[in-house]
Amino acid sequence: MTATKQRRPHHRPVKPAKGATPTAGAVSLSYIRREVDMLVNLDPLVRQGDDKAVHRTRVAARRIRSALSTFGPLFDPAVTAPLRAELQWLGGVLASARESGVLREKLLAHVRALPPELVIGPVAARITSELGQRGAEAVREAGEGLDDQRHVRLIEALSAFLAAPPLTAKADQAAARLSRKRVLGAAARVDRLAVLADDLPEGPYREEALHDVRKAAKRSRYAAEATVGVLGEPARALSEQMALLQELLGDHLDSVPAQQELLEMASRAHLGGENAITYGVILGIERAHAAALIAQYPARLQAAQAAAAQLNS
Repeated sequence: MTATKQRRPHHRPVKPAKGATPTAGAVSLSYIRREVDMLVNLDPLVRQGDDKAVHRTRVAARRIRSALSTFGPLFDPAVTAPLRAELQWLGGVLASARESGVLREKLLAHVRALPPELVIGPVAARITSELGQRGAEAVREAGEGLDDQRHVRLIEALSAFLAAPPLTAKADQAAARLSRKRVLGAAARVDRLAVLADDLPEGPYREEALHDVRKAAKRSRYAAEATVGVLGEPARALSEQMALLQELLGDHLDSVPAQQELLEMASRAHLGGENAITYGVILGIERAHAAALIAQYPARLQAAQAAAAQLNS
């Protein structure tokens, strides 16, 4: 299995009007508006159980939340703090639906990659049935979450935010100068957390520290992504390198629940009278895959740091 693939942001960067000097507030608001539109447009598809729509909705919510944090000085915190909290809630509502589907496809991909003689018993059928049922329940709960008045109020609050942005005086600054400062600040946080993770021995505490690095890389990715229109190719390069770092760490960290699920599924298969050897084979492959991913981590981190240095030059 491959680790991660390079990808570009799903939207076009914000570009100032010809001859205009964009303000930091205008650039950040344009980015947030695009993602709010994404939330609204994907709502019906999420309710229909579309797994891709669930993922894209979570990404849009994370992008908005990240922008409100990264560009926090541009807005009244009394307005943005509740929005960020509610966006975090929305991401949590959708998390189980997405994670069940990802886990199911991950394990089925392992089964499909095995030689037929190593697939003993109804392995694919058990994975599909157990995780499919779990995923269907999670999708149903996600739909109920979107029907909740809390979600309605969030959309209304985001619309009100865009209709009358609570801008501070800093929002009138030239976008390029302030954007570079905020983007580099987000990248520096990745470095600080990476140093903390490197000081920890292998084990759950280091895994948690790497999770913090991943979250910081994601925020740095979105910050750079939001400013491509004013900072140009260096911001795009930083966004892409942070995306690769984030995705590599995400794949590595996703391996922990996958390994636990394989152990539990093997136990259920054994108790059901099935041969559980295939689950053990897949578990070994998954552990090797996780080790290969973490071996790539230093190079990915260095590439992201180099991209940040290029933006700062």
